[in-house]
Amino acid sequence: MKRNPFKRLEKTLMPLAVISLMLSCKGEKEANPSPETTGSGTAKTEVKETARIAFEEDATQQVFASYLKLKDALVAGNPDAAKAAAADMGRVPGFENEIVTAEIEAFLSADGIDGQRASFLKLNEKLEPILRDHISEGAVYKQFCPMAFNDEGGFWFSDKEEIRNPYFGDRMLKCGKVEDKLVAL
Repeated sequence: MKRNPFKRLEKTLMPLAVISLMLSCKGEKEANPSPETTGSGTAKTEVKETARIAFEEDATQQVFASYLKLKDALVAGNPDAAKAAAADMGRVPGFENEIVTAEIEAFLSADGIDGQRASFLKLNEKLEPILRDHISEGAVYKQFCPMAFNDEGGFWFSDKEEIRNPYFGDRMLKCGKVEDKLVAL
């Protein structure tokens, strides 16, 4: 009896294809994890609390709080909320960084959610040294999506390790990885 050579190849390649598919970010949607069940049949859910993050200056603290609202608005695909959060960032009293302020103004004049997302990347580049140099407590997570901007990649900051991608929103919500952790020195 003659063996089919493709059958053996299929058995070898199929597990590799499944693993590749599982590790890929493309088309990833958020899954609702099921809560753990204890022996008594009752469900328990684990809630992670966000650690407190503090900065040396109150103005930087307020800018970061507005930044997180801006990031969350982009994750949600809400350009109006993103614009409002960026405007709040620009109005923080005592924050006097002309480079970041210029990027905030550019964000405010960006067209649509895609323009905002492109401007957000530039804002992140300008904001990084301020966050890195002035954090006094907790950790800020620098996260990276390799597929953003036609596979050139883009990064953002978060107060949580959990990935919530502002460049793709719900299209690829969890696409990305923690690239760095900014902590007080």
